[in-house]
Amino acid sequence: MQDSEARMIQKIFTQQDQELFAKLSGDYNPMHLDALYARRLMFGRQVVHGIHLLLWAFDVWLQGKAETVELCDLKADFTATVAVSETVECYVLSDCCDEGVKIRLTVGGLRVAVIHATYVSGAAAVNPAKANLLFSTPQREECERVPVNALGDLSGRVALHLDGEAVDRLFSFIPLYLSPVQFAVLLATTRIVGMKCPGMNSVFSGLLMKFSFNHFTLPELLFRVSDFDDRFSRMIVEVSGSGVVGKLSVFYRPAQKIQSSYVELSERVVCPDLSGQRALVIGGSRGLGEVTAKLLALGGADVRITYHRGAEDANRVVDEIKSGGGTAEAVALDIVAPKEDIASRIGDHWNPTHLYYFATPFIFDGSRGKFSAALFDTFCHYYVTGFLATFQALKARGVAPRKVFYPSSVAVTEIPLDMGEYAAAKAAGESVCQFLDKTEKETDVLFVRLPRLDTDQTASIVRVDNMDPVPVMLDIIRQLK
Repeated sequence: MQDSEARMIQKIFTQQDQELFAKLSGDYNPMHLDALYARRLMFGRQVVHGIHLLLWAFDVWLQGKAETVELCDLKADFTATVAVSETVECYVLSDCCDEGVKIRLTVGGLRVAVIHATYVSGAAAVNPAKANLLFSTPQREECERVPVNALGDLSGRVALHLDGEAVDRLFSFIPLYLSPVQFAVLLATTRIVGMKCPGMNSVFSGLLMKFSFNHFTLPELLFRVSDFDDRFSRMIVEVSGSGVVGKLSVFYRPAQKIQSSYVELSERVVCPDLSGQRALVIGGSRGLGEVTAKLLALGGADVRITYHRGAEDANRVVDEIKSGGGTAEAVALDIVAPKEDIASRIGDHWNPTHLYYFATPFIFDGSRGKFSAALFDTFCHYYVTGFLATFQALKARGVAPRKVFYPSSVAVTEIPLDMGEYAAAKAAGESVCQFLDKTEKETDVLFVRLPRLDTDQTASIVRVDNMDPVPVMLDIIRQLK
């Protein structure tokens, strides 16, 4: 099969697929299963297991086979993440006895995985008695949280498993044509990375494996860290056993960013007197909105924060403020329809004097050197129409906020090659701010092009010097006093 004859199949990975694969592999890392948890990580969304993508690609490939196959060499690179509910395209680019099979996975034209495997057809089957040792469900365990300074000495072993029911519900052709031992070995690699080495803070970026036939001994896979590059948070995990030796490429993902607590801020900063200020913080459950809400409350402002999905985060922020003697409430608000929701949500007799607007989607969703009209529309929904509709909904209550803060970004000036849509939407938001500042005589609108501040949105595998958001937001609060 030549590249021009590449076969393409599409799939949308669902939440049910995620849960079935977790049961099959034993990899229950919440980055893959918990949408609310995952939104606070560096990818800003719930992502599909890399090994799930690889095995689905194999299932597509094996659809055209008439004989069983045994893998000889396997190389896979996971170059980008795939979100749950995204459409993935699988291209079987070439398949021949001499060079093996080459597969590419894409999402919207962006390459997310490249796979190359050599194999032999019609290989002798694994002894059924030995293979039967595999047919069990891996026990669900807690994700390990391995600190960086302990990675160098990390080693261990995991048992091989295959859950027959989950296999049949997820794959049609792998159970018929791929060695069950090799299938179980591939499943074990994601359990090693996602649950144990390093576990919670992991990103599986690729693997290189060499298989040998009829060397199935104990149903387990040994692993050990052979190298860790602190500059790029990259580690190599060597695996061996059950007819395979290989290397797994893994990144040590930064943990969730936890902002300073209310008590910590009270001991650290002196806020201006904000008594009499009624502050509505849109998107105040985390990140810059969380920091701003706490600082406002420390100054004596009556604070109400909104959230869309993060009720647990919002209630935590409110509880911190109240426990420290401040005044705060949390309300659910979807900026899609603020006119319908805002009055009932914040109360008929509570009119904000100040509006701080932090509603945002995940900001690092662009592709380098490409401009997506759909992504630009998404950003505009938050930064332009959502912002304007929120202000207009408050004004329709009879009393517009006297002060409005809109967080823009230095990206408007710098225009990073993978953030063109974000920069353009923020620039459009600035124009809305200038328009409101001219037309709304009772309202002062301030927008500031913020530098890269330390939040869950700006977390990165490669270490970046993000600025402390506290002094930056404190200065803005003082300007709006």
